[in-house]
Amino acid sequence: MASPEGEIVCFNGEKTEKRKESKVFFLPRYSKDGKKFLVHSLDGGIYLGSVEDGSLKKIAEGSNGRFAKEDSAIIFEKTKDDGHRIIESDIFLYDLKNETLFQLTDTKAIIERMPAMAEDGHTLYWSEDGKIMRGWVK
Repeated sequence: MASPEGEIVCFNGEKTEKRKESKVFFLPRYSKDGKKFLVHSLDGGIYLGSVEDGSLKKIAEGSNGRFAKEDSAIIFEKTKDDGHRIIESDIFLYDLKNETLFQLTDTKAIIERMPAMAEDGHTLYWSEDGKIMRGWVK
C-alpha cells in the first residue's frame, strides 16, 4: 500500500491487523491529508475509515470510489449486472459534510465507469464505451 504522499510503505517483516472484520476489503485509497481512507468490500460497499481511531462506516453501495473536492466528497460508480455482464452504470457523489448522496448521471443505455475529479473540484472525467468523457459538477 502507498502512503498519501505516494511513497511505498515497507513493513520490514512486522505488520498488524488494524480491524477484526469478517468482510474482505480491498482497494484502499487515502485522503490527501492522510487522515481518512476508503476501502471497498466484496459485498459491494464503499467504506470510509479513520486512520486515527480505526473506525469504519459504510457510506454507499458502489465501486471505484475516490476522494474528490479537497476530500469533502467521494465520487464513485454504481453498476447493475445481469449475472454475466454490466448492463447499467451511473456516477454518484457522496458529500461527506452533509452525508448526502447525489446521482450525477442517470442513463439506461450508457455505461459510465471509473469516475475521477480534477483538482478544481468541478471537472469530472469518466470512461464511457471506450472513450474518456468530461463533464462539470457545481
